[in-house]
Amino acid sequence: MTTSVPQKPFGKMSVWNRKTELRGKAQAKIMNIVDRPDFPTMTQVETASREQLAKWYRFLPSGDTQEQQKIQDRIAARFKELGGMTPELSKKIGF
Repeated sequence: MTTSVPQKPFGKMSVWNRKTELRGKAQAKIMNIVDRPDFPTMTQVETASREQLAKWYRFLPSGDTQEQQKIQDRIAARFKELGGMTPELSKKIGF
């Protein structure tokens, strides 16, 4: 009695290769987030209106780098200095 190792079907990836490919795509996705051009600069935060700060405060995803986290901390601090969220402002920017 002989046993043979099943061969992978032609044109299909093995499970290991598929996992490796997915890890690579996930890493690439993270790199795109880190290099996001839509993330505000510190200068933009310092000159932004209360409404713009409210939008960033509510909708901006968490920062991936220390620099982005510092910017988010400054957004929160400056927004609170200007009076923070009100029901009118919340309604205006939406959720």
